Amino acid sequence: DANWLLVLETPISDASYNTTRIVLLKSPTQISYFANAGWADRAPVMVQTLMIESFENSDRIVAVGREAISLRSDFVLQSELREFEAIYYEGTPPLVLVTLNLKLVQMPRRAIVGSVSLLSEVRAETDSLDDIIAAFDQALGSVLKDMVEWTLITGEEARQNS
Repeated sequence: DANWLLVLETPISDASYNTTRIVLLKSPTQISYFANAGWADRAPVMVQTLMIESFENSDRIVAVGREAISLRSDFVLQSELREFEAIYYEGTPPLVLVTLNLKLVQMPRRAIVGSVSLLSEVRAETDSLDDIIAAFDQALGSVLKDMVEWTLITGEEARQNS
């Protein structure tokens, strides 16, 4: 178990994801949004909250928090929400794609000790919004599980080598 402190920055994302609206792609170049449906918060903020919960629920790290709390951390996890969308141009029901790019930065020297890109694709069971949201949940859950594993292993290796 990790006896160190981790701060998670809010994921950066391009403007199309930095919204409460749910992204759908009808072609590789055309971004649309689901009508009359949205996330509880802007996608990067919502994902950050779920990232923190994933670490807390693992019971494998002493402390984790947002950068706003200004914890004196051992590591900072920087992330980029690269993809967070339902893709229709590869068939119906849509394929949900979640990609999170991560960089683990060791403090106080601000050295990047690892980086990884985590991806999950889940096809919705039907074209209903409930099933599409369930596919987002499953895809994001898979990415977050991998994120916790990767971060804890990479952080421990960095501590042993420093």
